[in-house]
Amino acid sequence: LIRINELQINNILEHIDSGALGLWIPSKDTIIIDYRVVEMGSRTFLEILSHEVIHVAQSCFGGFRKDFPKRIGLPLKYSTDLNLNLSHNLYSENSKEVMKLEREAFTYSNVDGVAIKLLNNFCK
Repeated sequence: LIRINELQINNILEHIDSGALGLWIPSKDTIIIDYRVVEMGSRTFLEILSHEVIHVAQSCFGGFRKDFPKRIGLPLKYSTDLNLNLSHNLYSENSKEVMKLEREAFTYSNVDGVAIKLLNNFCK
């Protein structure tokens, strides 16, 4: 959160109507975390925040933070848990490339330190 604030990225706790637990909205330079995540505990909050921070890094990698994210090209993980996350109806309308963006963020959101490293690498 300190680095997000240093970069002046808006971060908000609010209800997300779609049922998503977190969102990166590049055009508004804003990360939104749903209130429900607070009740899920610190570890889950960190994973959701890390997932969204990876999307921020993907936007920066694409050239500009307010641009739609672009896949960084990290090796993607394929697992039952990850596939279950991606099978949620929130992702049912997504293109193959957007699914790869999501898979990249899910793959690394629970690996300690990766999100902040990506943010520091690509967002100056």
